[in-house]
Amino acid sequence: MDTDETQALIDGYLDGMLTPEELTRLNACLASSADFARQFARAMLLHDRLRAVLQAEALGEPDIMPAPVERLRPRRRWTTTAAAALAASVLVAVGLWHGNAVPSASAAAVALDRVIEVAQQQIDRVYRIRVVDHGPRGVQTPVFADRGGRKPGVDGADLYVRGTNCFVLVLYFGNGTKFINGSNGEIGWSVPPTGRVHLSHDTRRFRRQVPGEDADLPFVDLERGLEGLRRDYRLELTAADDTPGAEPNCSRLDAVKRHGPGPECVRIWFDASGVARRIELTGLRDSPSGPRSVTLALVEQRDLGPKFFDHASHHAADRPIDHE
Repeated sequence: MDTDETQALIDGYLDGMLTPEELTRLNACLASSADFARQFARAMLLHDRLRAVLQAEALGEPDIMPAPVERLRPRRRWTTTAAAALAASVLVAVGLWHGNAVPSASAAAVALDRVIEVAQQQIDRVYRIRVVDHGPRGVQTPVFADRGGRKPGVDGADLYVRGTNCFVLVLYFGNGTKFINGSNGEIGWSVPPTGRVHLSHDTRRFRRQVPGEDADLPFVDLERGLEGLRRDYRLELTAADDTPGAEPNCSRLDAVKRHGPGPECVRIWFDASGVARRIELTGLRDSPSGPRSVTLALVEQRDLGPKFFDHASHHAADRPIDHE
């Protein structure tokens, strides 16, 4: 591997100037050479630290090196997230911190930055919710139909998300009918199988059943939820997670609560492009019937169309409507 070529790839990546072909070459070099992976990871960390120092000087702050776990945004957006997410995993895979070169918390913070960057993209995603631990009352009797005012639980529900405020949560009764809550970013709405459709100018009005919502970790707004992990949780990173039940070809980011509300632990399995493939929330807040642990597994990413997050797309045109 030519030294001049590899250094040019690193410099071009840090400057956001690589072509698609050069990015492919960079990924191939990272995958084939542990020495180059170490060189690349060190260059990324040095780049981040120097930028932090320059920004601190510009703000008149003390001339000190920031703690490795402190993350600052790049001056320009990366041209791709694939190599960046892979580089975060490289920090674990090549064991840089075993020689006290890089603490594991730094690798976890880098990984979280990349996952957040991907979450900012306006891509429609569909997650399937599964209950892992039903809580002290155990598995509840399924709600077979829309009678008596009872709603179905979140086990088996589908969560559709776009951006920070657009979501559709589809809950399923035992007979297959749906109870649908959502928001188009301007109006919150709820569509039961029958009766009136409810609208609210509070876009969060009908988000309460989404896991993590009542703990200020809103995974409808994945970017904000991930930022909450940076603030209130201790982060650890495991590369190439091969534990039972792990997502294949994914790294795992563990977040253990330090203080404040929220689940005791959040685990995120993400692929080399930085996409969160599965999110596991453990130790949710106790409630009379709520689950203690749930997972959100990515089903697909696709364009859901311009009207999918409007309430009118989920009920007949002649349904009566209540405005709150």
